Amino acid sequence: MWKYVPCLVLSSSVLFSFSSGLMKEGDSCAAEGVAGVCRNLTDCPYADQLVRLDKKRPAHCAWHKNGEDIVCCPLELNLHKTGQFRNAFGDTLDGVLRSANMACRYDGSLPVTCCEEKKNNEPKPEPRSCPALPRPKKNVQHIAWKKCVEYQRYINVCEVSESGGQWRRRDTCVMSAFTNKVAGGVEALEKEFPHMVLLGCRNTVDFEGSIKWVAGGTLISDKCILTAAHVVSHRDYGLVRFALLGALAKSMASEGDLHNVVRYYKHKLYTPKEKYYDIALMELDTSVIFSDFIRPACLALPQMTITDDERILAGWGETGNAGPTADYLMKTIVKEFPANECSRRIDPQGLTRGWDPKAMICAGGERGEANDSCHGDSGGPLLAYIDDEDLPCTYAVRGIVSWGSQCGQGSPGVYTDVNQYMDWIVERVWGVVDG
Repeated sequence: MWKYVPCLVLSSSVLFSFSSGLMKEGDSCAAEGVAGVCRNLTDCPYADQLVRLDKKRPAHCAWHKNGEDIVCCPLELNLHKTGQFRNAFGDTLDGVLRSANMACRYDGSLPVTCCEEKKNNEPKPEPRSCPALPRPKKNVQHIAWKKCVEYQRYINVCEVSESGGQWRRRDTCVMSAFTNKVAGGVEALEKEFPHMVLLGCRNTVDFEGSIKWVAGGTLISDKCILTAAHVVSHRDYGLVRFALLGALAKSMASEGDLHNVVRYYKHKLYTPKEKYYDIALMELDTSVIFSDFIRPACLALPQMTITDDERILAGWGETGNAGPTADYLMKTIVKEFPANECSRRIDPQGLTRGWDPKAMICAGGERGEANDSCHGDSGGPLLAYIDDEDLPCTYAVRGIVSWGSQCGQGSPGVYTDVNQYMDWIVERVWGVVDG
């Protein structure tokens, strides 16, 4: 857990120059041709957000006698949608504000709470006296398999027993059986999907928090997230800049671990219209510290024994067609259909330019049931449960939420087939060619 330290970190670009202004509170003003009125900074939500979120210097009217800043506040608060008033402010500092020895934690605005910096994110070796993990029966040389085996130490955790001081292994597996539900599914359990990631953009459109959560992703290594290419940049909010791990609810973001996204690997053949090659990787600013709450998922390899056709969906998307996105992580079960059935259901006339049976899979509810992914789930995983004794309590990413028709209406959703891009993923995540 984080140790909270009360502090406030400010960048030098936020500090105001103490030049005396000629205007007073209540006077008319203008910034870059946009009409405004001189108000106390704390009485101008738009300017206040720009200072806290964007670290910008507001258009200055005067200094109040008590030292408070009087700024030029726009008369029309919807000007933030056009970006006009934003031109009156200085340069932006992107990302979570950091200093040499502090890292700031997200709690609704950036920043609010500061935390001790994580000095070393490299996993520590287990004590020699800790019981060994079961030796895998399969001798698979693929790097993704080896990583899956390595991650087992975060499921069977080595710890000191409460009584004799002896080292033991504690099984932290949380996987529940649940029946099929509608598109909204049921709430996920704590620690059930420790690989799930919320992806967010800087919110420069409204005042509903400084980060807008727009999509999902899957942690697959200590620094890499697997997602869909079409979520890398949002139409309204721009590039995805933040990744939140270990939090079940958007409203409980402060309980998670927030990282900056610093690099993107979008497949070079991705086509936005048809969503061919709809796959991307995002690299985080620092390595993730694995725990019961945060650890990677495995990649579905041909050598793995997975459930026949039952798949699991988890995400924060809409819980029904055209409904609101979920605050809490939801889950549901779908069936992966054979390629010929997908073609029949999705493209019966052979005319759909977005369906590629060689690189996509489809899944949905049986007999017209409404189990489905939905808007806001994009980029998240379609999961298969691994039956191998070598890898207990492990989900494997079978697909990536890509596109579909109206969600929850009986038509299957379409997912990027991860197996078709295994070499592309492995080379960029672990620097290995051919596994």
